[in-house]
Amino acid sequence: MKIDAAYIRVSTDDQIAIKLNSMGIVSKRGNAFESRTIEYILSNPAYIGKLRRNPNGTDVQT
Repeated sequence: MKIDAAYIRVSTDDQIAIKLNSMGIVSKRGNAFESRTIEYILSNPAYIGKLRRNPNGTDVQT
């Protein structure tokens, strides 16, 4: 399940977290998802494409 696509369809962080948890998907630490985790993921500059890596290894804002 792509979280960004779910956000467009479902609209709330709570509903996305509930859906992920009902599907048995856990966070990288093995915990259930919370709405604040979804909010963090969806506002992460790297995840939403506002930050990318240069070939020399430095981060740049897009």
